[in-house]
Amino acid sequence: YGDRMGYDPIEKALGDRNYTVFSGHHHHYRYKVQNGMEHFTLATSGGGSWMRTPDVGELDHITWVTMKEDGPDVAHIDINGIYAKDFVPEEDYADIQVLRHGNWLEVHPVVHRSEFFDELPITLEVKNDAGRPLTISGNLEEQNGVRFEPSTVEVQLESGSSKHLQILARSTEGEASISDLNNNPIQVELTAGFERDQRNDITLSASKRLFLDWEHTLRDVKQEVTIDGDLAEWEEARWIEVRNPQYFQEGWDWKGATDGRFEFATQRDNANLYIAVRFFDQFLISDPENLSSRQDKFFLHIETEPATVHFDQFEVALSGETMAPLTSSNNITAAILEQDANQILELKIPQEILEGGEIGESIRINIGIMDHDRPENTKPSVLWWRPVWGSISGYDKSGTFFRGID
Repeated sequence: YGDRMGYDPIEKALGDRNYTVFSGHHHHYRYKVQNGMEHFTLATSGGGSWMRTPDVGELDHITWVTMKEDGPDVAHIDINGIYAKDFVPEEDYADIQVLRHGNWLEVHPVVHRSEFFDELPITLEVKNDAGRPLTISGNLEEQNGVRFEPSTVEVQLESGSSKHLQILARSTEGEASISDLNNNPIQVELTAGFERDQRNDITLSASKRLFLDWEHTLRDVKQEVTIDGDLAEWEEARWIEVRNPQYFQEGWDWKGATDGRFEFATQRDNANLYIAVRFFDQFLISDPENLSSRQDKFFLHIETEPATVHFDQFEVALSGETMAPLTSSNNITAAILEQDANQILELKIPQEILEGGEIGESIRINIGIMDHDRPENTKPSVLWWRPVWGSISGYDKSGTFFRGID
């Protein structure tokens, strides 16, 4: 989706002809003169848009073209009036994009020692990749029983500079649960802007989720685990509920916890790692013959040596037989019990087949579920408990389980 993807050969073929280019896709307006020719990227006419202000090219409009002897005369019309073709000046466009993308704000993830906290240090990082000074400000409102000190941010940043802001998150009522906060996540919202001569100043907001985790416990089994989809051996296990995943692939298709949610638990013995997952869904789509198909299925990532970039990956899906689901490895033992549109996965993974050959003092685990609700959808959502390792959202020590501690 690059701005010039596929366009270079078209431009070359046009040669010395006079032409005007109209395009779309990006859902915001841009006007640019390139090689002496006018190029228009149109905004929306009802499509997805933040609709914050025409000053940054976010508006629903139509484009009116009047063809004259010396070429087309272009204007843009919305319900508020008529806009000249350069209503978003090209000299401002790059800096507007810096604000629009929101990368000027980063909320550093926190991995706490335990699930509960009275107070938690948070680091906000703000940076200026624009070509002019930025003002970054906002109020950190109390959310979900957590307040912030200081609660006000006001920072001036020169071009190319950055700053770390130390914030203290305090629970307002006893100890706060990180598990509960992950299912009702805290959002940090600030605004950034710059001044312009003889035009409106530009200010846009960015909202970033605070990723929280804690050092989990990988408990020893209390009784022998039979892989059959019956979770009687899991009554004393610590179940982790995932109602608001930290990471999505094609998240636009997920409508919330009522659309798809899951919970899982882990156990171990000297030879195996055991994982149980309950997936609650509205609709079940499966292909009993083909694991690689788009369908409701489970993904599991395991890393026995957190310092490496290599990790084991497994997939499991319904086959029509509870005791013989589709799996990506013949070395694991799995069972999936179907209950209406819901599924229960029980899994045994021999330690010896993992990348490191055994579970040491700690192990990283991540679980994802493809939630496929419409057969015609070619891009179903995948819900991940923690950001996929190696992704832009991934963070150190997420999903880490330690042996023998509480």
